[in-house]
Amino acid sequence: MKIYFFLFLIQVNGYALNHFYAFGAGGEPTCNPNSKDPAHQPPNCNKTIFDINIQTLSDSLKNNKNWKIKSSFDGGHSKTKELLSTTFKDNVEFNTENFKEEVKQIVEKVRNKEIKEGESLVIYIDTHGSLKTNDTKSHFVATSSKDGENIVNLDLLDEVVKVTGEAKVKLAIIDLSCYSGNSQAFKSNAPHVCVISAAGPTQTALNNYDGFSYHFLSQLNSGQTLEDAFLAGRSKATDTAMPMISTENGLNIQDSLYYLLKPFTDFESKYSDSLSQSLKAFNINNQCQPGHYLEQLFSQLDQFSQISDMAIQSDIKLLKEKIIAYNRDLESIYQKDPKIDWSLYNKDFNILIEGSHQQKINFTFSLQKIVESSPEIVMSMLETQIKNLENDPNVDSVVLEEKKVQLKLYSKIKNLKEVALSKMPMLSAVDRYFSQIASKVKDGEQKALEISKLEKKIYDEFYRKSRKINENDPCRLIKM
Repeated sequence: MKIYFFLFLIQVNGYALNHFYAFGAGGEPTCNPNSKDPAHQPPNCNKTIFDINIQTLSDSLKNNKNWKIKSSFDGGHSKTKELLSTTFKDNVEFNTENFKEEVKQIVEKVRNKEIKEGESLVIYIDTHGSLKTNDTKSHFVATSSKDGENIVNLDLLDEVVKVTGEAKVKLAIIDLSCYSGNSQAFKSNAPHVCVISAAGPTQTALNNYDGFSYHFLSQLNSGQTLEDAFLAGRSKATDTAMPMISTENGLNIQDSLYYLLKPFTDFESKYSDSLSQSLKAFNINNQCQPGHYLEQLFSQLDQFSQISDMAIQSDIKLLKEKIIAYNRDLESIYQKDPKIDWSLYNKDFNILIEGSHQQKINFTFSLQKIVESSPEIVMSMLETQIKNLENDPNVDSVVLEEKKVQLKLYSKIKNLKEVALSKMPMLSAVDRYFSQIASKVKDGEQKALEISKLEKKIYDEFYRKSRKINENDPCRLIKM
């Protein structure tokens, strides 16, 4: 999971000033020599998993004089600080408070015409990310810890989307975090926005030389459009993620293929639990097997084949064969344990909390959300925030009351979780249960990688062949 938040004002047609705000690399282990956890001990804690991308982006920007750069990366990692010392000299710590303040300043700059019509603004995000929740448009990403608050909702960028549209500023949001496909939602009713995601909405993203992010960033110094850099980076990546772009062409392909093909790019290994999580979703949500959608998937692939040359038609045929073979493996291990009633996992609980002035506030949580939550961690964070707010002479009473209500809520969630696990102990080992099933697939990683390799070739061919020319699309207007 990941995050930087880079905001570029890019030079277009040689006239506009380029502004670049960078935020990211949150959620990494802090250094503590006394810790028993090796991840918190030097030299392991001296760097972050985002260093490859920081270095690559720095190489792409350091000789570009058309950018005004401001950055906010997670601090406390000596090797990472060395990387930041060239291109990102004035870096400040990336925490939730700084992120919110920076977004506020960006909005003000657009309104004050410091960022004005005809200019381009790129927001680039690369940190640990989370799955979408029911109450978010996009998703949460990790920041460095400050006052116990170490996540932030990217929905804060909605205001940036709004004001840039009104000001006729071209906006690009580049989200390289895990589950970054959820940020494609920012394109909705926003023709001035280009969104690029390193992975689908239910996929993790790699931060190494195999992943999309490295190859995409490597293209940003070549004068290409964001769309060209996206296509080049996507075709060079060798992982199983399915990067996304918000052009009309990209949205059409993603809507047609992602959820149909994604189950066949999942696998179980030391570094990935995507297959067990997929099986878990099928069981708990009482959905049918991935193979149920084969006919629909193959119908889409046949449509691609009709406008492709012989080489790609051959690749589509091979892809179908590999999907059939992998699906046979999945069917052999896909099972529902008759002793387990998974419908209970979706059961909703209403939690009534008393707020100020004795008003009652109702919250609804599924048993799954309760069991998989970490109420102790959230409660500790809230207690710290409440203590700081109570010591603040300028405290906003509404905010303080909200925190107290949340603390009551998670206290009840904690009690409910303890009761549920005492009555149904197997719920504490759900992930292990599905991991044991998924691990029975032989050579699953290799099969998923072969399917993903073919998917990338076919995606690239179909995208280019069916390309709808819209010269006003910001993904084609914004150049590095």
